[in-house]
Amino acid sequence: MRKGLALILSAISLSTPSFAGKLNLKGTVSATAFKEFNGSSAVKLTDAAIELSKDCGFLSLNGAVGSILTPTLIKPTKELLKGNFGVEKNDRFGLLWGSLSLLPRKDFQVEFGILTTMVGQELPLTTDNKNIAFGLLWSSQPFIYRGVRAYYRRGDYLFYSEYDFGWELNGSSRDRALGLGILKDKGSFNFSFNYFDYKNYKALLDFNLGKEWKDYFASLSVDYHWLKENPSKKAVGGALYLGYNLTENFSLPLRIEAVKDFNDSNIYGFNSTAYSFTITPTYKLKGKATLRGELGVVKTGSKTYGEEAFQVAFSF
Repeated sequence: MRKGLALILSAISLSTPSFAGKLNLKGTVSATAFKEFNGSSAVKLTDAAIELSKDCGFLSLNGAVGSILTPTLIKPTKELLKGNFGVEKNDRFGLLWGSLSLLPRKDFQVEFGILTTMVGQELPLTTDNKNIAFGLLWSSQPFIYRGVRAYYRRGDYLFYSEYDFGWELNGSSRDRALGLGILKDKGSFNFSFNYFDYKNYKALLDFNLGKEWKDYFASLSVDYHWLKENPSKKAVGGALYLGYNLTENFSLPLRIEAVKDFNDSNIYGFNSTAYSFTITPTYKLKGKATLRGELGVVKTGSKTYGEEAFQVAFSF
């Protein structure tokens, strides 16, 4: 989270900071047609972003400008706006994220600015994710916020800690948060363990595990939340990401999720256990174009929500 050009997308969509020294320029444009089960439909520009990174040795600059949309499987409730203002501000424009990094040593980096989170597996651009719509776990995770983050690498492992602040966390300019974690980000097997503490709201434990084979990939994400004022009010959620590459150009990613609130915590915003299933057939054309279709379904109690989508994306 995540993320940006200071971070590199690995095989299971975990993100780690880049210590390499070179100029990077990347552009992405995508348009998506959505149709909800209730009959409403729309065509929207989901991604229009230019990512830039420049390494000057001791200093490194990373950022992205443009416009992004963060479509979700269901429309957000008031509860879902807590802890992830990407859900409310889902039509971001201008400077999307940007940071300046100091690299006093090869294995140590300090980054400050507008950061993308290290929590979870879903990244800010829809084109960087296996699915178009963001899932139920993402809706209660941190997203993009201001802060300072320090990294230390030891072999295949990356350790980090961060101090974050601002309204992007939970809606108030006085909001503060602390985060720390460990990642293994090299090779086909990856994992991460993250702790994120909103000072005036809740705490979150986030675990991710994944592996990629020649034609398959599988990863698991599990989150555990509890409210600071009453730890008995908690929530747990899990997501299983699966995929199969039928051909060199055609793949079939799946996402299966389950989330549950306990003792009326309203962390996920459902009165009962909610389940989701998302399938996103993906075809990569020759060159830099990608076509994706999607069917996403959310089931909670007697209610069923969902959407169909079709996306055309170009990268340059």
